[in-house]
Amino acid sequence: MKISELSVDALDQLEARLAADLEMVRRVKAVMLEYQPLGSGPSAMSPMPAAAALPAAEASPAEAPPPVPPPPALEEVLMGALRQMPAQGFIQAELQKAASRQGGWIENEVIKNWVRRKIREGVIRVVESRTGRLGSRYAACLDRLEPHPKPPETSQEPADAAV
Repeated sequence: MKISELSVDALDQLEARLAADLEMVRRVKAVMLEYQPLGSGPSAMSPMPAAAALPAAEASPAEAPPPVPPPPALEEVLMGALRQMPAQGFIQAELQKAASRQGGWIENEVIKNWVRRKIREGVIRVVESRTGRLGSRYAACLDRLEPHPKPPETSQEPADAAV
């Protein structure tokens, strides 16, 4: 800003932008402190000096922003998408679409590596191996996805124990 551009309106606009920036810094700091473990590193920050410089009338009330839920874990999103896949098989693009509906866009390479790992683990099997744009067709081994119910534990005491 040059001296020739100085005016009351220009200074008011500058003040409004700076106040908005300060408010954004406060929100980011609050979120950072919320997700940082207690007693570690820079969590014991000193109060911001800019907040002390503002008059009390102009300072915004200390409202805690609504808590932001953490994004779902990649493994949970992909396993959820895998459970939605048809039993007769799917291609990686279909898995990617289902995963993006649950937790945001996931890159092709991430999907590809995850599918390869699950094939090694026996959770996914290759139904049809083919080259080309669409790639191979896969199917989930549902018996590996669903936990088997455990039989109830019964304590069988020998008949001689009562004597």
